[in-house]
Amino acid sequence: MYEKKIWLFLALIISLVLIVIYFIFFHTTIPLPEIEKPELNNIEIKAYEAFMERCKLLISLATALIGAIGLILIWDKKEEIKITNFQKSFIIVSAVSAGFSIYFGYVTYSRIIEFLANKIFNLQKLNPYLRIPIEGQFWTFLFSILFFGIFVFLDISDSKKAKRKDKKN
Repeated sequence: MYEKKIWLFLALIISLVLIVIYFIFFHTTIPLPEIEKPELNNIEIKAYEAFMERCKLLISLATALIGAIGLILIWDKKEEIKITNFQKSFIIVSAVSAGFSIYFGYVTYSRIIEFLANKIFNLQKLNPYLRIPIEGQFWTFLFSILFFGIFVFLDISDSKKAKRKDKKN
């Protein structure tokens, strides 16, 4: 039973790593578009502000998730809660995914600054130079939430099994 879960878990980890490597190495050499605008209008300024708030929100949530994971791992060392190695693997993958989400947020910030410095900003037609880190930030954060949710589900189901075992004794 656990052998199948381990293989599934390893397949998920490998797929996550390959997706991140694909985004980082394949899409970093895409040149900037050649469209130049002298000044941003009010709608583009509002779009920029909303876009940056979304990026900040995902970075904040990923940082909070890493903090929660750190707290859980500290509690495990103090033996206030007991986490199996199988559960720890899910929580570690969740932390790594949240770290990648923060990284993609940083890349998004730096590329937006580059766009604005070159007087290029168009959220209507996002080229891959900007779209890839935006999507990378969202999807890696979603992966981290998914793995953290699996950890919580496993922890709850293990605690229910332990309670049933205590009632039988």
